[in-house]
Amino acid sequence: MQGAFALVAAFAGHPRLLLGARQGAPLAVGYGDGEMLLGSDAHALAPLTRRIAYLEEGDWAVVAVEGARFLAADGGPVERPVVQTAISGAVLGKG
Repeated sequence: MQGAFALVAAFAGHPRLLLGARQGAPLAVGYGDGEMLLGSDAHALAPLTRRIAYLEEGDWAVVAVEGARFLAADGGPVERPVVQTAISGAVLGKG
């Protein structure tokens, strides 16, 4: 694909698996309580979690309930740190 996109794919028959890819648009993996999430950024994920790993340009991720695996554009594995964001859903809901 060409252009700017953040893409998430879900698969029939595999309800606990998501694939996400990023090119020119933000995409983040959220680490919730017994669940994994994909969203555009910390603000989108704030109502659900504060633990987030950001995909870098060209990255893609395999996300399952057990965790996430990150891969670079060439398919090689990469590490993306999980950070604790200061943004919370409570703050976003106040106005």
